[in-house]
Amino acid sequence: MQSPFSIKFDDLPESLPVFPLPSVLLLPGGRLPLNIFEPRYISMILDSLSEQRLIGVVQTRVDAKELVADKAEVFNTGCVGRIVSFTESSDGRLLITLDGSCRFTLLKELEISNGYRRFNVSFEKYKADMEDREGFIERREFRELVKEYFDSENLNIDIGALDQIGDKKLLANLAMLCPFETREKQALMEAKNFDEMLEIIGALMKMSIHADISSPNRN
Repeated sequence: MQSPFSIKFDDLPESLPVFPLPSVLLLPGGRLPLNIFEPRYISMILDSLSEQRLIGVVQTRVDAKELVADKAEVFNTGCVGRIVSFTESSDGRLLITLDGSCRFTLLKELEISNGYRRFNVSFEKYKADMEDREGFIERREFRELVKEYFDSENLNIDIGALDQIGDKKLLANLAMLCPFETREKQALMEAKNFDEMLEIIGALMKMSIHADISSPNRN
């Protein structure tokens, strides 16, 4: 069931402020906490709060350890997030949470406004992202795969809690949480639909598990 605060597809804008982030994913149904401290992005958040509270998140093509320049090359597909929580810190930072709504394709970069980047975008290709979609995950099989993957990565997860989350939110938040490579994350971002996204995340998890099993350093 959608929140009464959720934006409707027909109300999505033709242009968005865009936050380019290295190796960070936001997907429809996922929630992304962000710590905002750069003045240009503080301006972006404040401007967004005065409008529809929407921000586009796209991955940069640079490695996470490299400096993200003002004109860093970005992937063409990202996701719009709605600001659902907002807190000011005493040291001048903004702590926000974005709720992923719909993916978009970048069309044209516009003139920089208040220090941050803005693009014309199209949501048409991903209109189905806005639909409530459940029942496409075979839970028992997927649950076992997730547990095996997290064990292989030495990561902790409350497997029982997964059963309390709907399919769409589960898939989105797992894809955002897993330590995949940037291009692997982008493959998830560019999936045609949630069924294909499920296939990709399953394949990535299985490859990681098999690589771990065959590693000569495995104890």
